[in-house]
Amino acid sequence: MINKAYANDMISDETVKTFKKVKKLTKKGSDIRDRILSNELYKILRALPSCIQKTDSDQHVFQYKGSGMKKADRNLKTACKDAGIKYGRFTKGSFVFHDLRHTFNTNMRKALVSESVIMEITGHSTREMFNRYNNIDDDDKRNAVNQLEQFFSNVTQMLSQTEQISKSE
Repeated sequence: MINKAYANDMISDETVKTFKKVKKLTKKGSDIRDRILSNELYKILRALPSCIQKTDSDQHVFQYKGSGMKKADRNLKTACKDAGIKYGRFTKGSFVFHDLRHTFNTNMRKALVSESVIMEITGHSTREMFNRYNNIDDDDKRNAVNQLEQFFSNVTQMLSQTEQISKSE
């Protein structure tokens, strides 16, 4: 469930059906967004046993006792408890379902997906909201410093080559 939610920026009450595009009424209720499934997730969903798909008239992907799971966050809380992972919004160092939106947004940026595409996928209409979900971590800082170091190395190399050309003339 976590892989699906993470890979597709799932909102916790979203029902996923096994086809390429999933229509989702936004929380604000004003518009409908397409949820595009990754190729890998689409293959996984298509490979689900037909008995799972037939037990529930709504074709919920995640089921419990033959019925669709409607509250993924509640199920995640139980899974975290069973795995010994802290869960809860107000518990320091804990995990909540909504963390997946931050992770999705950040990793899309790290994968060099353009910000406008990320914003379209996540439904963020303002740069401020994009920034709120885009987390800068130590790897980002380390990569930035290494990029600067590489830049200086290139500049130094170009200056050295320019000096050599000037001396040979």
